[in-house]
Amino acid sequence: MDWTHIEGMRGQVTDIDILAGIGGDCQRCPVALAVGRMFPDYQITIDVVEINIYKDTNNLVRLLVTDNLFNWIDIFDNENVVAPVELVIRQSADKDFDYEVAIAA
Repeated sequence: MDWTHIEGMRGQVTDIDILAGIGGDCQRCPVALAVGRMFPDYQITIDVVEINIYKDTNNLVRLLVTDNLFNWIDIFDNENVVAPVELVIRQSADKDFDYEVAIAA
């Protein structure tokens, strides 16, 4: 995959993701499920501030989790009600990341 063309990609965290998602699980939380649909041939893990996309055991790309998405994940992880959201990948202003994942405005 050409990782330079992921800017602008969009995905949905759906009601099904929210119902099936497991709070605190880096591979089965709702956001990981949604990002997994965006990159179906890859493994996805979510750490506190980043999303890692793997192929086999190779970490191919790291995406920054924006504050608005971090807050949504935190609300879900604390067993509070969350609504479905649209995700968007955009260029990151953080020098340690090329791209970030945010809740679309």
